[in-house]
Amino acid sequence: DILKARYSAYTERKPDFIIDTTHPSNEEYDEDREAWRARILDFANAAKFLQLVIYDSVPVDEETHSITWNARIKVLDGLVDERLVETKDFIERSLFVKEDGRWLYLKGDPDFEPRNVRVDGPLDPKPKPPKRRSTAKKPAVSRSRAPVS
Repeated sequence: DILKARYSAYTERKPDFIIDTTHPSNEEYDEDREAWRARILDFANAAKFLQLVIYDSVPVDEETHSITWNARIKVLDGLVDERLVETKDFIERSLFVKEDGRWLYLKGDPDFEPRNVRVDGPLDPKPKPPKRRSTAKKPAVSRSRAPVS
């Protein structure tokens, strides 16, 4: 539920929830809440969140949970020409810890390599236009053979 709630906070542009559910030992944690809030909003405004898929949720122990998930986002949608917009899948395994009855995002699992997979975007090969059939008649080609001796 905490992962879904954090995803919703990004989609609804609610940085305080992200901040309040991040463990203080997380590398993104910043005592300067205003600066952190601005970074979260910059990211959230540059991304359109399309889908969250949770692959698994595994208890590591009573206080720690591992959740493997995929978020599909459109990057720069509505901010740049649509030909520059990319759709990406971000896949991570996150570790959450329970402290004082609350679940907090601790970090990405160091034993899992997160992936940022481009689904589509400006680097895709552009389809070639179909070849037109010419309506002009081609000159006849003589296919006569030389006599065999």
